[in-house]
Amino acid sequence: GISPWPAALIISSVYVVVLSQGDVVLSQALLWSALLGTLLAVAFTGFGMLMSILSNSNRTSIFISLIVYLLLLIPTQFPGTAQAGGTGQLIKKVNPIEATNQFLEKVLVNNRTPDEMASWLQAPILFAAIVLGLLFLYFAPRLRLEGGIRNLADRKSTRLNSSHSSVSRMPSSA
Repeated sequence: GISPWPAALIISSVYVVVLSQGDVVLSQALLWSALLGTLLAVAFTGFGMLMSILSNSNRTSIFISLIVYLLLLIPTQFPGTAQAGGTGQLIKKVNPIEATNQFLEKVLVNNRTPDEMASWLQAPILFAAIVLGLLFLYFAPRLRLEGGIRNLADRKSTRLNSSHSSVSRMPSSA
């Protein structure tokens, strides 16, 4: 399947351009959103692939991926005082989604420099590096990919050579 990320980026970019009304932060917002959004999209796609490789069923893979995603969204629901404390700041810094949000907010809204806020980029970059490293360096060499056509032919020949005879459910007089 094709990722919806490029379409979402294009649609949201048009929306942001219209809403910005020529604001000077527009080009910076589009650049950082495209870079960090693509980084997170690739990282979470890779994470989903890892879960698919490690689990026995699609249902389990989707369940685990959604639970992890929801766990990463929970810190955004903490009360303001919990988010501002030391533990809240630590949780925000290690959470790739929240760290990205904090970086974008501080650079685009609070006019901080990207260099000043670079520490917020550690979690999303590390998350992407770990996921992609595991996917390509550890799991990829161990995967055996087979085309589906051969398997389809094997299933057909198994069905045709089956010792079971086909019994019609309709009476012959019908």
